[in-house]
Amino acid sequence: FPPQDIRMVHTHASYSVQPIPELIGNENGNWTLTLNVPIPQDKVYPTLTSFSYTIKYSTANDHWASVVQSNILLATTESEAIPEGISTRLNINGSYRGGITVVPQTREGADAMCLSSVLAIKKNDLQGQWNHFVDRQQIILDVRIVQSSHLYLQFHVSEYPTSVMLRSLSVDVSATWLDDQEGRRLLHELHEYEIQANDAEAQASAEKRARKLAETQQAINELAEEEAKERQRAAERQLTVDARARNEAVAQADRASSERQVAEAIAEAEKRSQEEAERRL
Repeated sequence: FPPQDIRMVHTHASYSVQPIPELIGNENGNWTLTLNVPIPQDKVYPTLTSFSYTIKYSTANDHWASVVQSNILLATTESEAIPEGISTRLNINGSYRGGITVVPQTREGADAMCLSSVLAIKKNDLQGQWNHFVDRQQIILDVRIVQSSHLYLQFHVSEYPTSVMLRSLSVDVSATWLDDQEGRRLLHELHEYEIQANDAEAQASAEKRARKLAETQQAINELAEEEAKERQRAAERQLTVDARARNEAVAQADRASSERQVAEAIAEAEKRSQEEAERRL
């Protein structure tokens, strides 16, 4: 234990400042620290299994009790950005433009949700002693991150500062993640299916191009064959025309020869008649 195919990943965030620069003027009684806790980027649908944090907030020279609240927020990257670090703008309308926001319940399709919220009272006095507040939590979760998201720890303080008030804040956060083996397997199968689908699509496209080439070549061959037949028919027609012309020429030559022979016979007969007439004289 644990099984070999399950690997845990831990991410961390921290904050440690004394004094807090944004609060040196002691004019702000409501302020919020927001820490961005990294979500593993090399995991397939990482699952948040536990969230541990230790907050130590110390003050001196203040009075009255303070209200402190720690929230674990999960927000999609498409939601309104939550400013990191110290914010002194009080949030009372539920948006994320500074201050603290408590999402009372999780609903399907929400852009952000509150995974945990701890409310406490910090006791203060004016005796010049440091008053310490410590919030140490280890929360067991089972949150599967499917959409690109951010994980935050928010620490909100509502107090009554004095002109000589001193503050010290230290925060350590650790988150434990598991790789979604089933999600990885499904993603691998989806990738393999996409590869096969792409191969099948490429094969179908190649076969379609081959069919088009074959059809084009067949059309070219049929056209060439038809042109050859047409040339043969034209040659045969020309042969017929040439034969008819030769026959007409031969017939015309025969007629001319017959006419010459008739003319010669007539001329010869007239010549003999004339000679016969001259002998009689």
